[in-house]
Amino acid sequence: MPYIDRNGMNIYYEYLHSNSLNQQIDAILIIHGAGMNLRSWDLIVPYLQQHYHILRYDLRRHGFSDKGPDRVA
Repeated sequence: MPYIDRNGMNIYYEYLHSNSLNQQIDAILIIHGAGMNLRSWDLIVPYLQQHYHILRYDLRRHGFSDKGPDRVA
């Protein structure tokens, strides 16, 4: 699984290449809402992938990303 290390926490991401044959394709970043994960985009990704490369990731404490340290005030 691909992860980015951010301050000691692993953040899960996926980079999906476009299905287009066009050589100059833009990339878009899609971020899920609270209480969800990157899978919430699964139904729309095939349509977006026809025209764009897609970067999506799980926010901290969501999906496959690390929870991170709990803060005590």
